[in-house]
Amino acid sequence: MRYDERVRLVIDEVVEGFLGDELVRRVSDPIPCFRGRLSAEEQLKVFGEYRLDSFKLYLQGFHAGFTEIVYHDKTLKISGRIEHRGRTVIYV
Repeated sequence: MRYDERVRLVIDEVVEGFLGDELVRRVSDPIPCFRGRLSAEEQLKVFGEYRLDSFKLYLQGFHAGFTEIVYHDKTLKISGRIEHRGRTVIYV
């Protein structure tokens, strides 16, 4: 696989502030990734329908604790995440 694209992970952290807990959004450094297609079977399992704009990203290494990604200057919510053979796979 060619990891020639980059993605940033958006991590939400709860920090104790002056007037109570505050939600702080932190964006990670660019992480190498590979964009792959979803098969029809994967689309039905993850989304329950066929979506033409869905794809999956393979990230090098294990990553956890994020709910959104920044990919090609767009903030996208993830639909699923698994760890497989030394990498993280994100369904978008």
